[in-house]
Order: sequence, then C-alpha cells, then structure tokens
Amino acid sequence: MSAGAHKQEDKLNNVTIVAVGICGAVLVYVSIVALQAFHAHDTASADKQALYGGQRAFYDTVRAQQEAPLASYNRKPGAAGAPDVFQIPVTEAMKLVATEAAVDASNLVPSVGRSDVATVQTVYGRPQPLTAAALVAAPAAAPAVAPSLTPAPEVATPAPAKPAVVKPAVVKPAAVKPAPAPAPAPGGDAPTP
Repeated sequence: MSAGAHKQEDKLNNVTIVAVGICGAVLVYVSIVALQAFHAHDTASADKQALYGGQRAFYDTVRAQQEAPLASYNRKPGAAGAPDVFQIPVTEAMKLVATEAAVDASNLVPSVGRSDVATVQTVYGRPQPLTAAALVAAPAAAPAVAPSLTPAPEVATPAPAKPAVVKPAVVKPAAVKPAPAPAPAPGGDAPTP
C-alpha cells in the first residue's frame, strides 16, 4: 500500500443547491406563464367568434324583416263587408303627405279632423293655453273634406289670405313681498325653515 496524500472530505454546498433550485422553479413558472399567454393570444379571435359571433346576423335579419313591409306595396283584405286596405311604401306616403300639405295643411290627420283653430298662444317658450274667451272668438271650423290620395291637379288658385295673428295680453307679475320671519319659539331655539 502506498501512503499518499490524505483526500479532503467532500462537503455539500447548500447555498448553491438552494439557488439552483429556486432559479429552476422560477424559470419553469415563467415558461408556463409565457406559453399560456401565447396560447390565449393565439386563440383569442376564435374564442371571441365562438362567444359573440353571429349577433350581427340576428340583428340584420330582424331589421330586414321589419323594413320589408315598410318598403312594399301590399293589399290586405278587409273584414266581412269592409273594403280592402292598401299599403304603399313609406317614401311614397311621405311624398303624398307633402303634396296634400301644400294644398291644405290644416287636414294632415284625416282621422282627427281639421285643425285650423289655435289652442295655444304663439309665444316663445313653453306652450301656454289660450283663454276660454279667445277660443270662443276663434272662427268656426270649415266642414271636413274627405281626403284624396291622388294629388290635386295644378290649377292657378289665388294665394290664401293670411290668418289674423292673436297677440296674447302681457301680464306683469305682481310684486311679491317676502313673508316676515317667524318669531323665535319659547325656549330660545329659532325655528328652521
């Protein structure tokens, strides 16, 4: 046997082992989070389409179903003995209303009747009703005329006379004096307003 130099005893370096373990755990955690973020970003458009896709299609379908009757000519049979009801597109109806309003603007709502008597004062601000005396003094309404759906023929007619403008009486508010302050209550406390 040879007598060589004595070998040094092996010692574990605990600090290095703990540092390598912590760094490894952190790297594994960071790589997992990065992969999850990449996956979420990569599938976001597919998830959005799965959750919210197709909502616009339903809206477009409902809107088309609602607008179709407004833009078409229809004929609906009336009830027993009643005449048929004809429907025209809204754009054509607006043109007819504008044409009839140019001829006689006081009968725009035939089912209600003529509206040629003012019921409110013609002043700026909130509507103020006319007094009973002003309503009685208003001219009598002309008899209702059956509305026609055909435009009136172009005939030279004299311009209608301008209606008289009813000017409301100006009422000045009376001066208001402030109410006297109440006397203090017995006990020294002043009343609260």
